[in-house]
Amino acid sequence: MSGEIDVLNRLVASRYINGGLLAVLLWDHLTTLDREVQLIWKSRGKLRWMLRSAFFLTRYGSEAYLLFNAYVTSGIRIPTADL
Repeated sequence: MSGEIDVLNRLVASRYINGGLLAVLLWDHLTTLDREVQLIWKSRGKLRWMLRSAFFLTRYGSEAYLLFNAYVTSGIRIPTADL
């Protein structure tokens, strides 16, 4: 019985940690958006496509992962029609 309670406690803690990480990440994105636009998206140079691609994948890939993880661990389910 205590093993099941421990698993449930870890699941709840995981939900709060995911939510906190997502909030901090979104706050960081909003507070640094002006610098991002200036330094990345308005940059000039021979390798700008590589810079933009790498930046986009690292910056927004982590956000996409955290959003997906928060959705999966939240317990929210979209109702489906009975077939």
